[in-house]
Amino acid sequence: MVRRLLTSGFALLVACGPPPPGPGAAHRAPVARVSGALCIDATDRLRNLLLTNLNLAPIRREPEFDSDADGLGDEREGELGTDAAKRDSDGDGCSDLVELRAGRDPLQAEQPACGAMDSDGDELRDDEEGLLGLDPAVLDTDGDDLPDGLEVVLGTDPARADADADMDGDGSRNRSEALAHQDATSAVNWGNGFRITLMDQGTMHRQQCFQFRFTGVWLLPGATNRLRVYLTFLRPAAEGPLARVACLNIPPATGPISVTVPADAWWAPSQAHLHCR
Repeated sequence: MVRRLLTSGFALLVACGPPPPGPGAAHRAPVARVSGALCIDATDRLRNLLLTNLNLAPIRREPEFDSDADGLGDEREGELGTDAAKRDSDGDGCSDLVELRAGRDPLQAEQPACGAMDSDGDELRDDEEGLLGLDPAVLDTDGDDLPDGLEVVLGTDPARADADADMDGDGSRNRSEALAHQDATSAVNWGNGFRITLMDQGTMHRQQCFQFRFTGVWLLPGATNRLRVYLTFLRPAAEGPLARVACLNIPPATGPISVTVPADAWWAPSQAHLHCR
């Protein structure tokens, strides 16, 4: 769950929940704190800021890691018989999770195949968006501030604005579960989600600036972790929300680490595929 606390001079968003369960293998994994700053025009209005780790499946009881960043946790891939080391087990270019969501067999190559292009930086390839009925040129097809790729992973509907719904009936809106990187289809979330603090630094030189900090970001042990930070905001006279994507590749870590998002790490979604690897 995420609470928004408003006080003088800053806004604080806190992901909260019941105490986590006892230590298991996942709880001995590295955890990151990700901090940074951003500025938008003074006339813009901040809509949403969230972080996802592509190597972490949506959190339920404990973190489950996703070695191939296809949106399916390694344990789930073992149950399905798919390859946890390959985003696309059957070699047709479409990720295992997308094929499941599209009603296809992730173990049987089918047509149409999927190319590698991701025009809108949402971590879904253009052809994958076609299979799912989404707009490959728009980061967030339904306009609910949750990127299409993240909605596919979390289990919400990327073609319907459902961020304020509560899919699993646990009392926490889908938007809050997305901020915490928790499974929006499971009511069993034990408070192991990401936590975000967003602080308003005021307006200077016709820009409003914010500092942010994500904590409790679980990392896949012994591997490079691919993190994405998504920013959406409104600009007067614009047809819809605008977005920026920050890309971070975290080298293998053995313990808690702190990471800063560089000022030059932000890209327009249409440019993200050139810079996010």
